[in-house]
Amino acid sequence: MSPSRHVLLGDFNYTYATHLSKRSRRPQAPTAWLNYIASHFVDGVTPPGHSSQSTFLRDLVCTRTLGQVHYIQPSWTNHLLLSLRLPLLSDSAPNSTAQVGKGLWRAQPKLASDPSFRSLLASAIDNTVDTLDPSLPVNLKWEELKSTLQRVAKHSARKKAFSLSQGERLLQKKRSGLIAKMSQNPDCTNVVQPQLSIVESQLAEIQQYHVDNLALRTDPIDNTAMDNFLDSLPEDLHLSEIDRQLITSPITYDELLEEVSRCPQRSSPGVDGLPYELLNLLFRHPACREIVLAVYNNALTVGIFPPSWQETCVSLLPKKGDLSDLKNWRPISLINADVKAFTRILNARIINIAKSLITPFQTGFVHGRFIADNGLLMKLVMDHARNSHSQSIGLMLDQEKACDKIHPEYLHKVLLRFGFSPIVVHSLSNMFFGTQLRLNVNGFLSPSVPQLRGLQQGDPISPVLFNLAFEPLLRRIIRDLAFCGFALPRSSLSHPLDLNLQPIKLLAYADDMVCLLHDPNDLNVLHSHLEVYSRASNAQINFHKTLAVSLSGACISSSATWRSSLITHRITHWHDRSSTLPATYLGYPLCSSISQRNEHLSQLLGQIKTAGQLHSQRSLSVRGRVTVLNTLVLSKLWHVLCLIYVPSSFISKLKGIMFSFLTFRMFPKISLSTMCLPRSSGGLGVLDPGIQQHALQLRWLIPLLSGAPIGPPATFWTSPMICNSLVLPRLADCLLHHLQSDTTSSVFTWPLADYRLSFVFRDLRPPSVRSSSSPFHLFFQAIDRLPHNFYSVIVNANTCLQLPISGVLRAPSVPPLRRSLSQLHLSVVYLVDPTTNRLRARTNSELQVHPYLARHFLRMVRHNSILLSPFLVRPFIPACYAHLGPNPFKPDLTHGIDAAPFISALGLLADASSSPMSSKQFRRLCLQDLTSSTYTSPLTALAWKKFWVYPVSHACRNVWYRLLHRKIPHRSLLNRLIPSYFPFDTCSVCATGSDTLEHFLYDCPKNARLANCLG
Repeated sequence: MSPSRHVLLGDFNYTYATHLSKRSRRPQAPTAWLNYIASHFVDGVTPPGHSSQSTFLRDLVCTRTLGQVHYIQPSWTNHLLLSLRLPLLSDSAPNSTAQVGKGLWRAQPKLASDPSFRSLLASAIDNTVDTLDPSLPVNLKWEELKSTLQRVAKHSARKKAFSLSQGERLLQKKRSGLIAKMSQNPDCTNVVQPQLSIVESQLAEIQQYHVDNLALRTDPIDNTAMDNFLDSLPEDLHLSEIDRQLITSPITYDELLEEVSRCPQRSSPGVDGLPYELLNLLFRHPACREIVLAVYNNALTVGIFPPSWQETCVSLLPKKGDLSDLKNWRPISLINADVKAFTRILNARIINIAKSLITPFQTGFVHGRFIADNGLLMKLVMDHARNSHSQSIGLMLDQEKACDKIHPEYLHKVLLRFGFSPIVVHSLSNMFFGTQLRLNVNGFLSPSVPQLRGLQQGDPISPVLFNLAFEPLLRRIIRDLAFCGFALPRSSLSHPLDLNLQPIKLLAYADDMVCLLHDPNDLNVLHSHLEVYSRASNAQINFHKTLAVSLSGACISSSATWRSSLITHRITHWHDRSSTLPATYLGYPLCSSISQRNEHLSQLLGQIKTAGQLHSQRSLSVRGRVTVLNTLVLSKLWHVLCLIYVPSSFISKLKGIMFSFLTFRMFPKISLSTMCLPRSSGGLGVLDPGIQQHALQLRWLIPLLSGAPIGPPATFWTSPMICNSLVLPRLADCLLHHLQSDTTSSVFTWPLADYRLSFVFRDLRPPSVRSSSSPFHLFFQAIDRLPHNFYSVIVNANTCLQLPISGVLRAPSVPPLRRSLSQLHLSVVYLVDPTTNRLRARTNSELQVHPYLARHFLRMVRHNSILLSPFLVRPFIPACYAHLGPNPFKPDLTHGIDAAPFISALGLLADASSSPMSSKQFRRLCLQDLTSSTYTSPLTALAWKKFWVYPVSHACRNVWYRLLHRKIPHRSLLNRLIPSYFPFDTCSVCATGSDTLEHFLYDCPKNARLANCLG
């Protein structure tokens, strides 16, 4: 550590006991450090008989003696309980400043918006293009243009930095003079203060500019194993000729500009130091257009690149584990922006085409696939394994440096096997494996070394290339008939040839793979496939880091089935219900017991509380706090809430933490329920965690409710929303299975029933899927949260017969109906009259099932003890009378059971005039139902909109927002809230009346005079 390169921050309470006995065993500090402390600090714990002095010596101000100081023994203080070893280097030492190197030069992106720079650059480019040798290859022409851009950017940045430095010195000098003038002559403060404000604002702009400005060896592989591996792929698994031509078609200028415009604006540049903002100017310059297109098309069709395209800097990011081990660092490549523009174009062409080559069980970096699908499917698997007492396990494999170990020859052959053009494969191979890498460690750049294997993490095309390289292993496991996997139950309505309903053998998200094993034989088969894959691709599986998860929660350590087999394959880590914490898969906890779930939620709550305390210290506006809370503090919570049921006690504690963060240093406080409202209603748009969890279920709910597998053709299974999903077909079939096998089902509800009715009506849900661990539990809660307004619904008679009595009442019965009666199906009480096709009550002779309950219900209806919902009354009315009365309707005379009218009434599905319900609409609907009778907005929606866009400072808007909600502290309110501290409500300014909010703002005469003066 060098004093000239470090700043010591804190409350300056450092103490070193120089006055202790020399015989003390505590080692003395280095002399250089003691001299440094003696020159700048004074001992803060003064022994008796010595005068107390200031802790830190500022400038040359002399310290003074303070009286009435109580002294304690120095060895009793906490200053002597901490020990920190700091190697001190003097400024003259040869390596005192050798801890940090110069690093890479980076151009200032804000130069792109500077008109003078743009003009200077345009002129320089024109001069460069005019002087280029026509015989020079286009890739070298491109290098000349980039050199011109670098030269102009460096010149402009240095010139601006010099002028800013001079301006800053002048402003600092002027500021010091103004402050001195104010201190010498206080009477001139009113005149000098505005000048001082202008100077300080100019200094702030300069300081903001400064802040913005700072902002392998390859082993041989087994060619025989590789050929055998690739030969096992399905013969039809390759690109079509049209797809090949699409990838190799010439790059157009519009395509290039489109991809560059989509690039992130704050991305780190590569070795050339040129960000996207500056390269965009180069791309759009008319004189560069022909050269740019030639460079990019040569790279695509010939594999010839500018020299700078094959120079990359690698930075290391720490991972979990011992950081002294190089394996626990993640290499991130800082690639030149013009290279990433090229790979972005290729990735945009390949990504959608490659979707047909990648198995549905791979959800990582594939358009239209979602990480939570893997977690939801694992939840479905574990729920069935628990109910069926299965002995199956899930094996969470650990690959060592999966991306970095991709062998160039293996990737080359895989791409050719998938039908990619040799031109594209040659281009990609040259670009990745002809690159020279330089490692950046603390600003020091290592000598260049060739990249002989691995994909560059940080390149846009690396994810899809890794998926393609990983695909042969996934396909080999899935197609192996000797590998059983985990089979979910099938219903009689499922599609017999639907591959989406076949046993689940694995789930993958990029290189994170979990394999589901039925028995030890599956483990042996999997091990043989992994061994061949390792020989073919240079991959390495760390079995000693692999985790075995009991899908049912059964104890693995005492299992005669698994323990010996796992140990034989060097797998010694396993998880079951006896574990303290849940296993984690893709950030989702896999809980085998309630205690594991509660422990995970407790840790999550602690992390949120810590994050809230950290961000509470920031000077944020009320809207700023909401943004930080919704997007940063609670980001991990939203990920978990997609799948995990949380008890109401957790939600209550979470809301307490949210409330403390949002109302930090605010008194009186605005209620959290008010802040959760939309801004157009006077709220702040805070996401209510309970409502947001249910809104997150719409991703799966809307497709599941869009249709039902009714009838022989059952187009439901082939609809795009269902068949393109990994988890939705299995969810639907699993629910159908439970409806079919549930003991409460009867001939009246199966197999004709529309399974969507079980989502809408609670008493139609099978008991086996109602538990909190069931994957359907959150779906049902989300539906129950919506307002069930079925007053205008029109359904046919057969659909009504499928409903329970509890679902057809206009209002809850008082007293509540017995459970046996509320769960009774209407088909027990009513039937469809074949002559009129309308409903009628069964006669006594027709009451064959639960006759006593049926008669009791009919008697309650006749005596108006219960009122039936209008949608049930309509099927009783003859069709010829439907157009009469105050509420005419068009009767539904169809015979099929259809839940669609109820689903449409909930607002979930799209129709001719609307789209499917969004999560925002869901939240607003739930909030509207909760607050319609308890909250009155002080302003209209239009007035709130004007308030939020009105040009005032954040601090001013904070005050006005609190004022509109009457949360400004005044005597009358303080007397009501804390009378012990404020016993009277009299105005402390005028002492003439009660200090209400109106008096505080408008009626107090003295405040009014002050307001007039300020006005």
